[in-house]
Amino acid sequence: MITTRNLLTLLVLPAVALSLTGCGGEQLPPGMPPPVPTEIVVIQEGNPLEGAVVRLQPADNSPWTAVGRTDASGRAIVYTMDRFRGAVPGQYKVIVSKTETETLDPTLTPDELRARDTTLSSFFLVEERFMSASTTPLDIEVVRGTRTHAVDVGSAVRILIDERR
Repeated sequence: MITTRNLLTLLVLPAVALSLTGCGGEQLPPGMPPPVPTEIVVIQEGNPLEGAVVRLQPADNSPWTAVGRTDASGRAIVYTMDRFRGAVPGQYKVIVSKTETETLDPTLTPDELRARDTTLSSFFLVEERFMSASTTPLDIEVVRGTRTHAVDVGSAVRILIDERR
């Protein structure tokens, strides 16, 4: 029979253990400040941009880069070191990229596929200036209490990626 005392022990003990170890039980690397839950909303031509990769590059060149991918609402939840949810407090350059590669027509026959040039073109769907820490005009400051930051990557583009780079 479960007594009130046993029930409290079953409920409280796991909560205490989780609070001591953190979510996932993984310790932060030496020198890494605790990350702050951070979301980036990416807008392009007034609409949410889905499928973009968002990288927060620390302005002070610390190693605590945070990365996420936008969903259908343009929202990216970022993770530091791919496993710690959020970003370390500080100043960041926001780097946004999205590419697209042509797909083959699924109605083509095997003979048509062999006869076709199989080189598929790829395109940037965000202006190149947003894809580098040295050229992006996007900056944010991650602080406790401010969870969501919105950035605008301007006009929609479709720029052929020169494969000779």
